Parts: sequence; C-alpha cells; structure tokens
Amino acid sequence: AIAQGFTESGLNIAMGQGIAGLTEEVDPFLLNFLIILFISFFSQIFSAIGTATTTLPTLYSAALNACHNPLAFVVPATIACSFAFMLPTATPSNVVVLAKSQDLSRPLRIRDYFWSGLPLNLMVIVAASILTFFLQSSVFDANSGFPKWACDCVSCIWVPVPGYAARGGPWVHSQACMVNDEVTNCTLWNKTVIADAGFIADAAKTCGS
Repeated sequence: AIAQGFTESGLNIAMGQGIAGLTEEVDPFLLNFLIILFISFFSQIFSAIGTATTTLPTLYSAALNACHNPLAFVVPATIACSFAFMLPTATPSNVVVLAKSQDLSRPLRIRDYFWSGLPLNLMVIVAASILTFFLQSSVFDANSGFPKWACDCVSCIWVPVPGYAARGGPWVHSQACMVNDEVTNCTLWNKTVIADAGFIADAAKTCGS
C-alpha cells in the first residue's frame, strides 16, 4: 500500500527528476553511494519487493532524463533492495520470525531487529558502494554513455552525431538524443540541443535499425 501511494502521489516522478539533476553535479561514486543508501532505507519500510517495484522504474526514468546509462542506477539499486535487515516489515521472513517469537518467554521486539540489523546494514552499504562502482565499469560498461539497446525510439532516438558519449567516456560516431516535448528537437547527454526537425525525423525512422 505504501509503495502504491509512492507512485500515485507522483513522488516517484519528483524523485526521478531530482536524481537526473544530480548526475551533472555529484561525483559518480557519491551518487552510487547515495542510491544504495536510500534504496536500503526504503527497503526497510516498503519491503524489498515493494521498493524494487517502485524505485527501479523511477531510476530508469531518471537515467532517460539525464541521458545516462540506466545500468549505473539500476544495478546498485537492485543489489540494495536485498539489504532489508533492520525492520520486520522489510521481508516476509522477518515477519515470520517475529510472529513465531511470540511463543518464546521473551518475544522479539522491533528494536531487537533495529539494533541487530543496523551494523550489518552499514557494513554492506559501504562494501556494496565500492564493489558496484567498480563492477559497473568492468562488467557492465555502465560509464560508457547511454547504450543503444536502451533507446526506445520514442523518448530517445539514436543520432549520427560524433563526440564523447559521457563525461570521461569514449569517443563515438553516434549517440543517444532525448526527444523534448516539442518533438522537433532533442538533447544530448551534455545538454547540447539539436533543433533540426528534418534531421530528427530521419533519425527516428532509422532508430531501430
């Protein structure tokens, strides 16, 4: 129910726009750490499944808005959804243990979960931040710019514009361009606006090829 309210209230949209704005201002490692920190916190309240259901599409949308590789957001967030150690609401297994403990002479309390799970959460957040940051580049190539497979040919088109694909990324001969509301122009990752309607229309026709 909380996860549904998160979507219906529009909070997911606001969160996505906020994250998209941070990509230009925050160091990539710090952004990776913040994503893991907040997703880990959300999973304690919304449950791991509820957090994944609401935040992963939000982060994907944020990546589209920023013309940033979605794997750089989604991979750490997916891993952080597993860090549900602090509250009974985090996972069904925690709820089962809490319910069964009522038969004991001293039933478990929420603070027992919190104080036992907090150190574990802090350790895995730090470890995951370091591991995912380096694995994104070495395994998923997530820092090489927006990938062609993620371009849906509606809100994003693939244009034959040479240049660097991302900050510190490789030089490419074509790259993603996010279509603006007017549909007559689109924006590259570095905020360069292409305002040639004919060029954009031709690129949209050949986008999926």
